[in-house]
Amino acid sequence: MKQQILVWLGYVLLLGASAEALAKENTIFSANKRLMDQTLQVMSHRRDPCENFVDYAKGNYGPSMDSYYHFDLHMNLKFLLLFEQLKYMTFETGSLEEKVLQFYKTCEMAKENELEDLNYLDIVQPSDSFSWPHQTPSGTEWPKEKFQWLETLARLRRYGMNAFIEMNLELDHHGETGTSVYMILIGRHYFEVTPYYDAVKSAETRLIRQGFNKSRTEFFMRGMQQLHKDLLKLPALDKHERRRMTLQELESDHGVKLGKYLEIAFGRPFPPEFVVLVDYLDFLIKLNQIMTSFDQETVAIYMMNLFADHTTSSRYVKTYREHDFLCVNIVQYLMKSASYLLYEEHVLGPKKVKEYETEVQRVFKAIRKQFRLRLDTNRLNLTASNISLLQNILSSLTVSVGNVRRKQDRGYLTDLYADLNPDDDFATMHLKALKAHMQIGWQKLDNIELTEPSGTAIDVPFGNLEEPFFAIRGHDVFKVSLLGFQLAEQVLSALFPYPKLPFTGCHKYNELIETLDDLGNYDDRSPCISPRETEMWNHKEILLVILNLVQDAYFSAGSEFDQTQPSFSDKTLKELFYLHFAQNKLDKYFHQSEEVGKPPRNLLLNIPSFVEAFSCNVPRKV
Repeated sequence: MKQQILVWLGYVLLLGASAEALAKENTIFSANKRLMDQTLQVMSHRRDPCENFVDYAKGNYGPSMDSYYHFDLHMNLKFLLLFEQLKYMTFETGSLEEKVLQFYKTCEMAKENELEDLNYLDIVQPSDSFSWPHQTPSGTEWPKEKFQWLETLARLRRYGMNAFIEMNLELDHHGETGTSVYMILIGRHYFEVTPYYDAVKSAETRLIRQGFNKSRTEFFMRGMQQLHKDLLKLPALDKHERRRMTLQELESDHGVKLGKYLEIAFGRPFPPEFVVLVDYLDFLIKLNQIMTSFDQETVAIYMMNLFADHTTSSRYVKTYREHDFLCVNIVQYLMKSASYLLYEEHVLGPKKVKEYETEVQRVFKAIRKQFRLRLDTNRLNLTASNISLLQNILSSLTVSVGNVRRKQDRGYLTDLYADLNPDDDFATMHLKALKAHMQIGWQKLDNIELTEPSGTAIDVPFGNLEEPFFAIRGHDVFKVSLLGFQLAEQVLSALFPYPKLPFTGCHKYNELIETLDDLGNYDDRSPCISPRETEMWNHKEILLVILNLVQDAYFSAGSEFDQTQPSFSDKTLKELFYLHFAQNKLDKYFHQSEEVGKPPRNLLLNIPSFVEAFSCNVPRKV
């Protein structure tokens, strides 16, 4: 089967090469023609663009048709070809190519056995001094008095299981030093909206298979069901309170031993005076009380089942189609930086990467200009210091293409994956890749940003620069509408990485959005609990603010983008701008009404250039 796929891939690549050669002659293979054909194919001309633009733009999509679906298939095929190509290449022992290929081939061999009976729980133990309950020798008691749930959770967190509490890194612009630094953020987890936490459903069969008798299995099942119910009763979302707390304060004042958790997770000690950001302290305290007051063997088994489910979900296969590319998905996600570096070197080449860089910088320059203009206008009359801070952050932003920085990444990544050994079984290699994946993200705590986009360094993945999202040799309108929006979202996130200040955080976030909204349309519909909730409630309104900024970047006077009417379409540039954006970004939920009993509204009518493009009759603000 795979050989057939590769033969077919060969024809696809030959066709792609021919298309690229003919594009300059403006033949039917040109990027503009391909994108225009797709645009017209999925449009529904029977719909009124002023009434429901989503249906108008993409109404002819079938129920299973989605541009991202085709994009994933397209990229999976490219990575399949890359990984298969590595099998026939010669490279140095210990090289990055060898490590990626080892993981891919090990996965392929495990796939033949349906990835069953993998020994994850033999490799990752709850402690250095004792094992999981089902591994306890017959006739001995499991040492529940030694079990520390936070320490075990830290061991599992090293492999990506962000459970019970949210522990992430966040760029903080308001530290005591006045500089932007990454800090550890401890937040709450939303059990009530996360089916993943219902580990009870898959636990019974697993417990019996692990050797527990019927009575012990029933005992643990009842205990886990009650634990799950108690977790669901934890405090609901309340007014956001962000605190800067030392590890010593958390332990001595509230009994939360977070220092040992961080030491295990990061693999290094943290001093008692180390400061972390804590959201929803009350949640953290009550969670700790529940986890320590419950039968500790039951808690351990509950966590064990969560981790077993996590190892399955971390294979990144959610559809039958993705299962066809099981190992491609696992390797390219868990070794993302390495995979994309090899994709850049072995598939794209330096010339193509340089072309991407040039075009992305053009778009970014125009987007940043619009942000700067709006901050200079300062329509809400924010304080000079506030505007100055935002302008400084804006000036510090950089953008590059690819998932990796190129100066040191090959050496860094080769060292990171040095312990991937040919003799490792799939479970061992999978866990090592998960751990390395987490290390890459956590390196930002030391202000190192080599491989992952975040903070003031924006990376545009190569996948975002593939058709239909972007056309390197296409018209500017196909380069700006979607990519410009994606860049503007990243800029907004860098200007205000939520949440920031206690209580006033949502107000500050709304101030920033309103400052950027030169049309004056933005209305806050949220309960103003936190910037995170404000963003969720107002995501459509924020989308309009960003989209209007992007269309200004393209169509405003002095724009460097091509504004001449293209010969490949009778639709105006503004029509093409909104069509390309909608087909690749908007979904049916954008048109749904947020208010029960009220008909849906086309919110795009609040943007004058949209009204102009489609000759809509708009008597008032919608």
